[in-house]
Amino acid sequence: MPSLSEKAVSGSQGSRPGQVTPLRGKYETVVLGGGPAGACAAGCLAVEGRPVLVLERARFPRFHVGESWLPLANPILRRLGLTPELDGMAKVSKFGATFCSVEGDRSARVDFRDAPDVPEPHSFHATRADFDALLLNQARELGAEVREGCVALEVDLENEPPRVLVQDDRGCREWIETELILDATGRRGLIAKQLNLRVVDPELRKTALFGHFEGVPHLGGAAEGDIRICCREAGGWVWLIPLAGGRMSIGFVFDSSERPKEIEESADVCLDRWVAQLPLLDGCRDSLRRVSPAIWEADFSYRTMSYSGDRWLLLGDAGSFLDPVFSSGGQMALQAGAEAADAVIGALGRGRRARHRVFGRYDRAQRRRYRFFRRLVVGFYRPAFQELMYQPETWPAGARALASMLAGQDCPRLTTRLRVVILFLIVNLKERLTSQYQ
Repeated sequence: MPSLSEKAVSGSQGSRPGQVTPLRGKYETVVLGGGPAGACAAGCLAVEGRPVLVLERARFPRFHVGESWLPLANPILRRLGLTPELDGMAKVSKFGATFCSVEGDRSARVDFRDAPDVPEPHSFHATRADFDALLLNQARELGAEVREGCVALEVDLENEPPRVLVQDDRGCREWIETELILDATGRRGLIAKQLNLRVVDPELRKTALFGHFEGVPHLGGAAEGDIRICCREAGGWVWLIPLAGGRMSIGFVFDSSERPKEIEESADVCLDRWVAQLPLLDGCRDSLRRVSPAIWEADFSYRTMSYSGDRWLLLGDAGSFLDPVFSSGGQMALQAGAEAADAVIGALGRGRRARHRVFGRYDRAQRRRYRFFRRLVVGFYRPAFQELMYQPETWPAGARALASMLAGQDCPRLTTRLRVVILFLIVNLKERLTSQYQ
């Protein structure tokens, strides 16, 4: 007898483009999106022997921004059967972050080895094309069914059980029933937008322009694999992320209200102009060459009013996303994927009341993590906070606490949390003193 998965797949055979195939079967869990959050959730479910279907609209590998990962991702990768070294994948090892001015005349380094509550003080940079394909293939190897080139058009949450309308890249459509839906559709946010749950963060309305370049030398010594976060006096910042093969991801982030005059130019022309004008890169101007399309992203910080419903959860960017200054997006996505899998395992086969309790815990965990990293991101844009970042030797205990947060530790020990509180009290005091003497 064919399995439910086989019956559901057979429903799409012989379909004509635009025709919706009747329901032929039901899945236990359907994951919408095969990026880090979705692939992680599917892999964790498959490890536990739970049947799961992943629907990914793209065919991997594909270009995506977000190449820098945090040390707290290592335990999650190990849960998926991957070593933190990710043998065989091109990457650059990462042991910290360097903050500097765009002129290069001021700098300070955060070393993950100084961070409390971070047992593995190392991570990596890798192109998302490589890393996302690795994660999705691992989920497939663990037993998840993966359909690439299949986009979820809508979800019917009123149906019992819920169902998803899916279209493949030939234009053929079918409805798929499932016990639970995990929405990992990224910024597209299928369920959040369908239910009008998304709220743009008014304090972090930023625009970014980015691409990959060759000809930019990496830092030397212990900082060789550092992400460089370059602060601009006018506000905003520039990232430089070293990648394997001599590439460098370079991105500019600025307030959406700035609207520089070059913004009406093509993304390629605008990014090339801005990179050519970076004082930090004066020494390699002649060797610079862009090797990817330039991409605009606008108003990319947002949250959701709910991460869960009766039979659905929002994962990663489908629920919320923050300014990428501390590379928290990827970490939040992987953690959401692992926690969503745990929630599904805890909810399946139980009554509605028990499911609501389990999903409620998941919801609260995502909210708490978002608030934790948001406080850090908003703090980064305060001049007094940046001044402290440039002088870690004046507040060593606070610098270690900051290193812990930058490593992705959002549940630090009490002493670390107290140091973070003191850090922001100092920032508030410096701002008050500055305003009094102006």
